[in-house]
Amino acid sequence: MEYTRQMMYRAYENNPKDPRVLKISQSLDVLLNELSRQERKKEIEN
Repeated sequence: MEYTRQMMYRAYENNPKDPRVLKISQSLDVLLNELSRQERKKEIEN
């Protein structure tokens, strides 16, 4: 997740209009959503 976030920042710094920025951001969103789901599941199980 941290690697993906850094990739997004680097791509944005190089060219904010680069379509890769959006793709990387969407990938990061997927990872963050999965982490959130796992944390909620863990809370429910405890």
